[in-house]
Amino acid sequence: MNFGHLFGKKSKSKSSKNSNENERHATNARSSTQTREKAAPREPIHSDGVLNVCAVDTSTVLSGGQDKTLVLYDFINRRVARRWVGHEHDVVKVLYGRAVNLVVSASRDRTIQLWNTNSDLPVQKLLGHELVVTAIDFNPQNSVLVSGSRDNKVIFWDVKTAQILKTIMIGRNLITDAKWSHDGTFVAQTGEDKETKMYDTRTMTQVVSFPKKQYIQTSCDISNDDRYLVSS
Repeated sequence: MNFGHLFGKKSKSKSSKNSNENERHATNARSSTQTREKAAPREPIHSDGVLNVCAVDTSTVLSGGQDKTLVLYDFINRRVARRWVGHEHDVVKVLYGRAVNLVVSASRDRTIQLWNTNSDLPVQKLLGHELVVTAIDFNPQNSVLVSGSRDNKVIFWDVKTAQILKTIMIGRNLITDAKWSHDGTFVAQTGEDKETKMYDTRTMTQVVSFPKKQYIQTSCDISNDDRYLVSS
């Protein structure tokens, strides 16, 4: 029996298999690169640093930047769908309310502005914070907005009327983030006081303050079933 012949075939088969695998990986890599290139903008969207982004749907993303603007970008067609100008300082947070088709922006100019996706002009300007607005989030119906700021205030707003429903002020509670639960019954909030707090949205009062952590808490989020809260 010609073992060399057999082994030679085996070696050739293995080599062919490796070659096919390498070709497949190369094809996947090229495809991934092409996808990134297609999604990448042809030119910078903002003229200065980007501070926050928010997905609107599977083809568009919302961004806010140090150039004082917020942008709705269509990454399928690689174009700016709309640019909103109206803030006097950096846009630090952006948010999209699907139920009401509104875009929300929070800024270092201490204001929150609501924009319709079909117009260049703001629908509402919310005035109530005394320092940079650092957190915004909608309730599930997009009818109430919660905001937080370095002025130690958590404010609940009626989106339709732009009126303040409730202001909660806690000393040394410089707010860094706020998230509404999926069932709409509570809001979680982190701050520079190293605590994570929870508010009952039916009474708009603080109900829980978790033990302080070692460092400042910069962000929080809530699981889809509202059973778990994570902060960091």
